[in-house]
Amino acid sequence: MCTPEILLGTTTASGTALPGLFGVGGEFSLATTLSTSAGLLSGVTAYQTAQAQSKAAAYSAQVAERQAQDALARGREEEQRKRMQVRRMIGTQKARLGANLVDVSSGTPSDLVADTAMLGELDALTVRNNAEREAWGYRAQAGAKRYESDQYRTKSYLNLAGGLLDVATPVASKWYDHKSELTRSRDYGP
Repeated sequence: MCTPEILLGTTTASGTALPGLFGVGGEFSLATTLSTSAGLLSGVTAYQTAQAQSKAAAYSAQVAERQAQDALARGREEEQRKRMQVRRMIGTQKARLGANLVDVSSGTPSDLVADTAMLGELDALTVRNNAEREAWGYRAQAGAKRYESDQYRTKSYLNLAGGLLDVATPVASKWYDHKSELTRSRDYGP
């Protein structure tokens, strides 16, 4: 952590100026120092904000992925329930037909049982398809959130670099001006 003495320049016991972070002799004004500090703080704050947004988007991606997995699990369970329901329905049909002394192994009764099985399987496959579509939607959302997280992470680094460049420009300008004055005064004497 920089202390105010380092930022502003320090003086020795004899009162002569020592070089500070912002120039030889610590000759930067308080306004320049505060402006520079504000620029640094702004860049760091923007960096931290974008990092937090990146983490939030990454978390949202994880939640969406878990929702996709849950949708598939619910779909598998519902598909199994649907198939069991159809098997029970077929068993009930066969029992009723058999109770009425109808041969269920051929003809119309056989067709009725086959149709029930086919429609039941179609229902089970529809349940699976719906679950897969729901999961696909969640996975698409997760992918978008991962992309968003990456963008925020990149933005955080750009914000930090921009804040540093905003600070570096006036500091470099002041340093160059001060260095030029020192060179001129050395060349021409006191």
